[in-house]
Amino acid sequence: MGETGDRRTPLLQMRTERILREMRNLEAQNEADRRWHRVVRRAVLKAAAWYALGLYLIGWAWHTTNVELAHYLYAAGMYTCVLGHTFTAVKFWLDELR
Repeated sequence: MGETGDRRTPLLQMRTERILREMRNLEAQNEADRRWHRVVRRAVLKAAAWYALGLYLIGWAWHTTNVELAHYLYAAGMYTCVLGHTFTAVKFWLDELR
């Protein structure tokens, strides 16, 4: 019970300076979270693009009539699918998590 006899929540009992400080801290944390989500989204889109490129190369290999070219395209597609997102993940780790 407060001085006036009514029930107040702890937030309403804080001083104005502390409430403003808490609001600034919350806004800074939200901005950091937005930046983090933006960076993660960009890394996921890059990995998906590498994967799509690899699938495109594999599809091209299936539809070409030149056997030698088909072998090269299929191998390039497999390597791109596997290594493209792996390199993206390693670069993300080196840039953001270390």
